[in-house]
Formats: sequence, structure tokens, C-alpha cells
Amino acid sequence: MRKVKVMKRDWLKVVDGSRGEIDEVSWVKGKSFDEIVEMGEKILKENNEGMDKEYVDEFCGMSSTEGKGVEMMLGEEGGVGFYDEDIVSKVKGFDLDDDEKYLEVCGVIDEVVGCCY
Repeated sequence: MRKVKVMKRDWLKVVDGSRGEIDEVSWVKGKSFDEIVEMGEKILKENNEGMDKEYVDEFCGMSSTEGKGVEMMLGEEGGVGFYDEDIVSKVKGFDLDDDEKYLEVCGVIDEVVGCCY
């Protein structure tokens, strides 16, 4: 039996707050696509605990596309996305806290948000 090697990659994590404001941008390093999907499922499950089922059905969900990433809607205004390093390569190596690079990082995020739906 041939063993398939699972590729570990880096993922740009973007947390959106209310009104589309970016609350967090960080790297998650050395994870496979399946591990990122599991992380997304856990975030979504924790988010949905104690919420009204109708609200969850309408405003919460998750979508994933291998080679692109995983996105979760966590209500009407919030969400989390994990994006494959290949599609956000323009910001690879950037200091994500650098105010001078903020607009470049936001531009890349704007290009990829929604790519999993």
C-alpha cells in the first residue's frame, strides 16, 4: 500500500468583526488542509453554542475549497477565514502588524475573501 504524503502549508488567518473591520490577521503555520477544516469546524461549533437554530441556519456556516481555504460566517457581521499561502503569497514575509504594510495586506485580503463560496 502506498502512503500519501499530506502537505503542510501556511495559512493566512483573517478574523472579521462588525462592519467588516479586520480584528486579526495572523499566520497559522504548518497545517494541512484537513487540519484547517477541523479548526474551522471547531470555531463554528463553539460560535453556534447556545444560539437560536433559525439564526444559525440563516447567518452561520462554513465553506471550504482545497487550494484556496476555509471560511466561516459567524453571524450577520463576523467571520473567520483561513487562506492558502499560495493565494496570499504577496504578503508572505510581511510583518502583519506593520502600519505601512496595512493597506497592502488589506488589498490582498479583499482579493481572496469569499473565494471559498
